[in-house]
Amino acid sequence: MTAICAHCGDEKPLKYGGDAGRICDRCYKQLHKKPCIRCDRLRPPARRLANGHICDVCYRLEPDRVAECAACKSVAPFTAIINGAKLCQLCAPRKTEQCTACGLDRPVHARSSAGPLCQRCSLAQKRGKAYRPAAKERRPSRRRTCTSCGQNRLCIDYSSGNARCTECAGRINRLCFQCGRDRPAHAQWAQGSICSGCYDQALRNRVVCNLCETISAIKGKNIDDTCDECCGLKALGKCTRCATLSRLVAAGLCAGCKLREVLLQMLPTPTSENRVVNLLLQQTDARSVLHWLQRPAVHSLLAQLLQNPDSVSHETLDLSEYTRQAEYIRALLVSAGILRGRSVVFDIERWLPTILADLNAADCATVRAFAGWSLLRRMRIREARGKTTHNSVRFAHTLLRAAVNFIRWLSQDGKTLSGLEQEVVDRWFARTSGSKYLVLPFLRWAERRKLFRTKLSMPKPASPEIGVVNTTAQFDPDSNDTARIDLTIQVALLMNHFYGEHLSRIVQLCTLDLYFDDDKQAFIRRKRARMLKLRAPLSDLVRRLDVLARENPKARRPDGAHWLFPGQSYGTHLSVSRLERAFAKLGVSARSERNVALAHFASISPAPVISALLGIHAGTAVRWSEQFGSNYGDFVSRRKKAIDARC
Repeated sequence: MTAICAHCGDEKPLKYGGDAGRICDRCYKQLHKKPCIRCDRLRPPARRLANGHICDVCYRLEPDRVAECAACKSVAPFTAIINGAKLCQLCAPRKTEQCTACGLDRPVHARSSAGPLCQRCSLAQKRGKAYRPAAKERRPSRRRTCTSCGQNRLCIDYSSGNARCTECAGRINRLCFQCGRDRPAHAQWAQGSICSGCYDQALRNRVVCNLCETISAIKGKNIDDTCDECCGLKALGKCTRCATLSRLVAAGLCAGCKLREVLLQMLPTPTSENRVVNLLLQQTDARSVLHWLQRPAVHSLLAQLLQNPDSVSHETLDLSEYTRQAEYIRALLVSAGILRGRSVVFDIERWLPTILADLNAADCATVRAFAGWSLLRRMRIREARGKTTHNSVRFAHTLLRAAVNFIRWLSQDGKTLSGLEQEVVDRWFARTSGSKYLVLPFLRWAERRKLFRTKLSMPKPASPEIGVVNTTAQFDPDSNDTARIDLTIQVALLMNHFYGEHLSRIVQLCTLDLYFDDDKQAFIRRKRARMLKLRAPLSDLVRRLDVLARENPKARRPDGAHWLFPGQSYGTHLSVSRLERAFAKLGVSARSERNVALAHFASISPAPVISALLGIHAGTAVRWSEQFGSNYGDFVSRRKKAIDARC
């Protein structure tokens, strides 16, 4: 017997009782979700074990539920045992019953009041039509013997003699008509296959329909760039709540509406205002925020902080077992103004006990003194001047690890720091490891503190010679592939290529460092240096980057400015290591490009001009000019010829 479910309102068999009435099986499972002891996700329980509940997905992957299929020889959860042979879900025969609509013995897809229904009859009844058997024969099964691995599996190209299973064939690429690259096809439109990235871009950037003259057509989807409604089709990507034309994510809702719905469910009352919720709703890419919130650790931690505003503090986040998620949420709360920013020195002090766990009390006291009176003192001075960067914090971690590794090496050799001798130091620096010189700051500090009595002579690392091995740049700014690179990477590449900018300076640029004149020409303000005028292709890209940075909530700094190269966390800039990895993917070395640019400037300008223009140290500019032979006489001669040519 069927009745109306008190929870979802559908007519279904009601097996369970609820507070508002009897409910169906699906609603009962949704209302009784419990955390799985295997995956820590909130799911309907499938089995109850001695130590808790387990979901259906994890239960099917239990060791006693997984075996080698006797038919296809694949290792998978088995669903049937026939004559002692275990079969997977694809190989196991499905139970059949006589369909009450067509009268054929087929696997049961649904059950109605009249009896069981096969899949075709069930779908036909939902559409209000009677099922009619097709006159043509069914296509052959896709299960073939793979020509690569030799196993009987579902294959592609099964009608040819080169049948391959999906694992051996890999992802099948198609030529995208938008970007011209071989990518996995997301959809098949009138002009051809389109990849996922171009699909999202096409849904966002609509064009004018040739029939109704509204900005609702998707370029390349229909013939002659007409919209779906003019073609008699259902509008693709039209949100049922806000009518925005974009990619839908769930139940006819766009990413923005679905994100608002998820965030309001986390609040104590749906109508309450919250600065964190408002900040997340301002994100330009709501889909990425939705994917982030689907992580169980993020969802539970953020919901706890939103439902209990009094528990929001740095101490609460420090106690969380999800370290990376807690640090990201900490940056979010600082950007929203809920928490005050914390010094980077505190993070180093909190991290220090993790590397001192296996040292004795005397060595721990020595390393703590080195950190507190040498490294952290300089870090506080740099932070007060606003010069603390991601690389400076990372370098402080590196120096502390080097000091701990040196003390461990001494302990393994049966030596102590107080009895350090020249022969031991020589053996340390005789190693081929490139990180052996990182211990020099610690040894010099220990020598000044007289922690060892012997006067030691410590070698100096060889300073690299200024110059370029190859004067040919690795990056071509006029290449056609440059336009396909991400905008932030384009700007960083061009600044490194044209002006020899160091990556640590590039990532710290903000909107306050930019100046635009009446002709929209971009300039970069510098401390103790002239404003740098950017070239034509770079000037236009920087202006676009400035607009995107001001619209990005993640790029906002505590002083109101915006980072031009925002990082993943709120209020932080991109790290140098991440930018180096992006350069490496393009086959570009930042150091080589910088050397080529500085060599070019040094060959045409004297040292004071280079120092004032590029903002580098005067001594560095002198060494470059000496190596590449530029002097004041050549510079004045070229300037005079240029002035005479203009006159």
